[in-house]
Amino acid sequence: MAWRSVKLTLNNETDQPLHQLGAHLDHGVWVKEPPATISPNSAATWESESHGFLIGTAGWVQYRVESMPGSAELRWKNPFVGRSDFPHEPPPGYETTSTVGRGSNAMVIFTLKKK
Repeated sequence: MAWRSVKLTLNNETDQPLHQLGAHLDHGVWVKEPPATISPNSAATWESESHGFLIGTAGWVQYRVESMPGSAELRWKNPFVGRSDFPHEPPPGYETTSTVGRGSNAMVIFTLKKK
């Protein structure tokens, strides 16, 4: 069992597919990588966990709404010591929200929808 993990879900509440522009882990390893595409009105889940002694996990993923400028950026940080953080930034004309379950093995649900 890892010291820290984060399981993330992105609810795509748009009528367009989301296409991944990039994903990166600053700390930890992928348990399940973010998908390349998320279908309209569906959800996708991915997970990262710490790898090593007294280390957390942190990373980011970016998705572009098909046929729209800009991208959604979702970040996570669940350190071994200190405060967890799950910031998010929507593309123009959209909004993102999050529901966070904190702790050593955090769960985060992000939702992307039109304003």
